[in-house]
Amino acid sequence: MYLFANADHFYEARQVIDEVVDFLPPDARVLEFGGGTGNLSRGLAARGFRVHYHELSARLPARHYDAICAFDVFEPLPDLPKVVEELASALADVGILIDTPSFSVGLANPMHHEDPGLASLGDQGLALDRTLPAFRVWKKRAQ
Repeated sequence: MYLFANADHFYEARQVIDEVVDFLPPDARVLEFGGGTGNLSRGLAARGFRVHYHELSARLPARHYDAICAFDVFEPLPDLPKVVEELASALADVGILIDTPSFSVGLANPMHHEDPGLASLGDQGLALDRTLPAFRVWKKRAQ
């Protein structure tokens, strides 16, 4: 029940979808990575964006996406640096990664990483652009 509730709660707020849309270019290609119930995908598609939904096992085309949304998904991954590398390579040259700030390990979420290793985003050419109340935006640096 915890995992379903965690996957579902974030995307119910129309304001969060509005804020994500503010960062997207018109006709953006968006990947929702590990999106649980897919509410964000549905919300972005309803606004005319080309949205793909992938889970961990999916192969991602290189330099294809203008934006990747990864909400509440990084914390429990067993090989986060590998996933970060794959996501970064799937971003277009001026793409953005939008994620939620990391959780910490605790009684409510013992499967999370204490430090999810998102420092490796810098190694993949991404820089933190801004932190908003609901999510962070990372921009891909010119190669």
